[in-house]
Amino acid sequence: HGGVDYNVVKELGRGQCGAVMLIEGPAPDSRKFALKPLDADPRAVNELQIQIRAAGDSSLQIAGVLKEGNQVFAMIELAGGGEMMNNLNFMKTSVADGHLSQAEAQTINLRLGAGAAQALSDFHSKGMVHRDIKPQNFFVTETGSTKLGDMGEALPDTTGYTEILGTPD
Repeated sequence: HGGVDYNVVKELGRGQCGAVMLIEGPAPDSRKFALKPLDADPRAVNELQIQIRAAGDSSLQIAGVLKEGNQVFAMIELAGGGEMMNNLNFMKTSVADGHLSQAEAQTINLRLGAGAAQALSDFHSKGMVHRDIKPQNFFVTETGSTKLGDMGEALPDTTGYTEILGTPD
């Protein structure tokens, strides 16, 4: 990426295409990214295109694409707070251990939930449907904001629906 050498720090998790790694650039800024392998199937190309199209404050950003031999990798903005699911589990344990009050956990949960709703709203306003909504696909930044990621199942919304479905209040 721009002639810069990155070091692999650790594995962040595993996806359909393999291990997602934490990489770090050289000093002085030592920028960190998640490095996600992409396979050659059209879904991987679609995911990359969707994630680029989703650019904004509510979605993880693509910082670049790397190629090593026949393998292609996406360099993705690192959300230092990790997956929302891990945050929810940590809060549950912290409440049970007495390190966090129920009221504090509820406040954090409401903030994360509101951030997830905003991220989805922003994503849909760009004409896309995610199709894989779960806490593991929302990520928390160091500042506590929520971002949408893992767009492997996302598609452009070609339905033309603009009305709200369901039971009106």
